[in-house]
Amino acid sequence: MKSIRDNIPAIIFWLVAAFILLWYIGARGLWGAEDRWAEVVREMRLTGDYFHPSINGRPYFDKPLLSYWFIALVAAITGRLDEWTVRLPSAIAGLLGLWATMNLGKRLWSVERARTAGWILLTTYGLIFWSRTGEADMENMTAIILAVAWYWARREKPGFPPPANPPLSHPAQSSIAVAIGVYPALYKVPASIQAMHNGLGVLAFQRKQYGSIAIPLLGITFLAAPEAKLF
Repeated sequence: MKSIRDNIPAIIFWLVAAFILLWYIGARGLWGAEDRWAEVVREMRLTGDYFHPSINGRPYFDKPLLSYWFIALVAAITGRLDEWTVRLPSAIAGLLGLWATMNLGKRLWSVERARTAGWILLTTYGLIFWSRTGEADMENMTAIILAVAWYWARREKPGFPPPANPPLSHPAQSSIAVAIGVYPALYKVPASIQAMHNGLGVLAFQRKQYGSIAIPLLGITFLAAPEAKLF
């Protein structure tokens, strides 16, 4: 059984992560495309129709429903719809994405490498920016990482769907498609898996004596894979 001392690195990590992603997220006014999410949810609450998003009474199906529903759920719980409410789902998705990344790193290598991967992701500008922005990007990224982590957790278990199955044939795959849209599921997931494969390959390189250059190379790998659209 782990002692408190053994858990100190994890406690520090999650305290820092919560501070960076959650602190003062409702301080500034809505900006960029955030007002679209806020307005869609406002009209959903006014009309009681959560399946037909609209802006100024006109249908607006540009983004997946789940990104609106998360905000609507927070608004229903807190009884308010403001900047904090709009951004909280993205911040929570950021924390969940960090957990999925570290879970995957631990499963593939070790706790130390999982923690390293977590710090790398936490200190990237993209994660911080989109976790503190009330749009759907962080939810998309988290859904992708969770899908990869789920795959590695179940790939060796009996009854796991073989590769010959058609795309989106499994319930988990279908859920991702519904959550982030069929096109993103078909395009972003394979591209992101390729980028993660490249990045994890570099992280594996850390096992050798050149560990000091592995982390910079990992960052370069993701910068060199813009087609992945991780953020």
